[in-house]
Amino acid sequence: MGMQDVYSGFAVAMMVIAGGTAIYGFFAMRERVPLASREQMQEISVLDSFKNAVKNKPMFILMLANFFNGFKSVGASTESFFWLHNTGSLANGTIAGLFTGIPNFIITPITPKLIHKFGARNTAIGAGIFGGIAYTLMFIIGYAPFGSYSGAERYKNFSGGSGVANMVYITIMLTICGLPNCIIRVCQAVLQGDVYDYSEWKYGVRNEGLVATVSNYFTKLANAVTDFSRVLS
Repeated sequence: MGMQDVYSGFAVAMMVIAGGTAIYGFFAMRERVPLASREQMQEISVLDSFKNAVKNKPMFILMLANFFNGFKSVGASTESFFWLHNTGSLANGTIAGLFTGIPNFIITPITPKLIHKFGARNTAIGAGIFGGIAYTLMFIIGYAPFGSYSGAERYKNFSGGSGVANMVYITIMLTICGLPNCIIRVCQAVLQGDVYDYSEWKYGVRNEGLVATVSNYFTKLANAVTDFSRVLS
């Protein structure tokens, strides 16, 4: 049995599992909001629904934040280049990844308490500021503060005692820089729910479908821009 058979078998198995869970979810899950009656659906036209979505300021603020947040994926696309050409081995990225994700299991359960105390908006803003400061400090300090080389010897940055120290430094800094990501993801889900609640409070109509459609459009637009940025980088 070759690798092609292994990949094909794994793909078929995952397809069966995904199909089974989707069917189970279809019959087991219930709508949180009851479906509107025919009379309620006729109370507002499609044009009015679109106008309400356009006037939903929290939605566009959240979509704008998600749009700029998508540019972070450009850095992820250059990550392999960094590990290979700046540290000398892609394995260094694997080693760092074994540790950078561990604190997220601690931060995520704490996030609801932060939201309860400071609010979802303030928590997300604070997390973004914290991440910005951490990335700025890492940029100023550099990736090899315990010994740097030039020319062909730059691949030796992570060999020997100074290389181990550099690797430990990068792992710790990437862990600190990544901590706000989990907080922002939780806040994003909470704020997305607030967008639906705002629409219902402001216009008396909870039009989740149209809001989700506009949100998906901005997400695709952000992905298109970031994909183009990856090509340029």
